[in-house]
Amino acid sequence: MGRARTSLFQVKRALMHGVNNPIAARLTLQTLDLLSKTTLSDADRNTIGGTYMESLVQKLLRCWKIEQRLRKEWESSISKFKAPERGLRRVTQVLV
Repeated sequence: MGRARTSLFQVKRALMHGVNNPIAARLTLQTLDLLSKTTLSDADRNTIGGTYMESLVQKLLRCWKIEQRLRKEWESSISKFKAPERGLRRVTQVLV
């Protein structure tokens, strides 16, 4: 009863995104699954997987956040847009 048990697994949060994010849900899992099916050594797989999780995924998630922000701003500007009334308009032109 007094023995300390050591865990076989280390549990930590790798991403702040869940299954609703296509990068976290599909790309990450598929890439790591594909990597596990290669003939690479465990050390090489761990190195590639670690680099992927620490660097590439973070960059892809940053791009996704930027895209989401731009999409939200675009949709907001579209909803605020008021089409000009029909009819003749006077337009000033400068000819050089």
